[in-house]
Amino acid sequence: LFKKEMGQNFNDYLNTIRIQKAKELLKCTDDTVLNISIQVGFENVTYFNRVFKKITGQTPQQYRKSENEKDG
Repeated sequence: LFKKEMGQNFNDYLNTIRIQKAKELLKCTDDTVLNISIQVGFENVTYFNRVFKKITGQTPQQYRKSENEKDG
């Protein structure tokens, strides 16, 4: 039912929400990637990195660097 309504399974939906929040934290804080991964609900930073790259096409470090370059 969830997949029918949302167009994706629950885990994919949840990961998308978590990565959106992680992107905000990467832009707005100096927290480590490990701390951010824990804050958004990933207990394993390696898995967080894998999911982040799958969704955004970049690692969290690459994303933070590219956002910092845009700002300044």
